[in-house]
Amino acid sequence: MENNLRLTSSSYPACLYKGSLWLQGGNRKLFYIGVQHQLFSFTIFDAQGLWICRYITDTLPNKLKSCEEMKKEGQKWVQRCKSLKDTHEKIYFQADFIKDLSNGTGYSPDAPKANNFFYKWDSDKRANIVTYRDQQFKSLYSGTETATCSKP
Repeated sequence: MENNLRLTSSSYPACLYKGSLWLQGGNRKLFYIGVQHQLFSFTIFDAQGLWICRYITDTLPNKLKSCEEMKKEGQKWVQRCKSLKDTHEKIYFQADFIKDLSNGTGYSPDAPKANNFFYKWDSDKRANIVTYRDQQFKSLYSGTETATCSKP
């Protein structure tokens, strides 16, 4: 790939609309997926993938914005990302990002509902880096609690 098409940021790149569509050339035909530092990894992949598919097939419900409008909207996300102070704010930011990507695509993830799981995960990780993955959680969907991890 040519150097002028490569990303140089790992947070929320200003040159990507919806964190996916390259705005610095490529005739709006170059996409990146999953480039942000993520907590909601698979959910972001799903939401970005569906948004990109809808964009390519021209089935997004809203009229596409001009490149300048896209850059302006992207800058709002970049500025918000730069202002995040801690993991809790990053969790909230990513849930909002997923919600924004999902508007009009037919994808309705429960990312905002999962915020509390990630808050607990972060707290558990800070409390004990060795055992934080052994913690139990209840499913958002069934309410079933995960099994206790067996000790070796």
